[in-house]
Amino acid sequence: KDLFKIVLIFAAFVFVIPLVGFVGREKSAASPVQATSETVQTSISEPEAEENTSSDEIFTVFDITSGKVMEMPMKDYLVGAVMAEMPAAYEPEALKAQAVAAYTYALRREKLESENPTPELIGAAISNDSTKFQAFFTPEQGKAFYGTAYDEYRQKIESAVDAVYPEALFYEDEPIAAAFHSISCGKTEDSAEVWEASFPYLVSVNSEWDEEAPTFYSENKFTADEIKAAFSDSGFGKSSTISVDSLTSGGYAKRVTVGDKTYSGQEVRTALGLRSSSFTVSYSDTDKVFTFSVKGSGHGVGMSQYGANAMAKLGFDYRAILQYYYRGAGIEKASQAGA
Repeated sequence: KDLFKIVLIFAAFVFVIPLVGFVGREKSAASPVQATSETVQTSISEPEAEENTSSDEIFTVFDITSGKVMEMPMKDYLVGAVMAEMPAAYEPEALKAQAVAAYTYALRREKLESENPTPELIGAAISNDSTKFQAFFTPEQGKAFYGTAYDEYRQKIESAVDAVYPEALFYEDEPIAAAFHSISCGKTEDSAEVWEASFPYLVSVNSEWDEEAPTFYSENKFTADEIKAAFSDSGFGKSSTISVDSLTSGGYAKRVTVGDKTYSGQEVRTALGLRSSSFTVSYSDTDKVFTFSVKGSGHGVGMSQYGANAMAKLGFDYRAILQYYYRGAGIEKASQAGA
């Protein structure tokens, strides 16, 4: 499949994942810290080889089709998650970074569910509903998506998972909210701008590589009637306007006035189905439409997948990629965290 189309499809996957999938139903009082230097040091050392004591680790997934809980080896889950969340054509080091983020996500989900179970999951850590949680491909779904390239890509992803498992991201001995998105607007977003909770390892950093993505720019056009339908409480009329009143530190729309009411950029993005909340708005008297010019894809928090792939092409390894996007988080084997 053409890489452009695959990146676009995966951008849609990341778009629909709600942020609650990363942070759970908890609230955090942690304060964000300022990003440090944008310079990244290439890491060339691999973690010391040691016996893997987690090879029999089991992960539980609620299957929304059968209504039953599936149990599977964690490695199998990670292969399916990486295959569903990042284009397999990406660089091996980017796939390794995604594998670490996926494992961190799984560990955090287990922790959150043990503390505050979600009734509909009936004991599982997550479900395979990609509109609510990290996406996951079964072998059958992977074959349907990748076609004849499936075997090659699965082997590539299995190699990436084997190279990093059971490494995960930790902050103060807890698995982090390893948020990620498809393409930033040129900078990632501070979690405090998007969530009620803020996290010191999810701050805005430059990701200028994303501006070279083939799907970086997108446009959405709406008539006044369509805007009125999307914002029924805004008092929007034929002569009303839309204005972006303020931006976040990452360059995303923070406050947007539609008609007589002000919304967050994320609310506007969701209501109109925009690929990100980094947008400008113009109006054409000729066409009688509002045009939203959008940069990037996704909520913008955490690791940019396109940026990770660009860094990998430049020679950065997965550790450097993760340390760049998750500032201050440590990379440890899960069995060693807190030891």
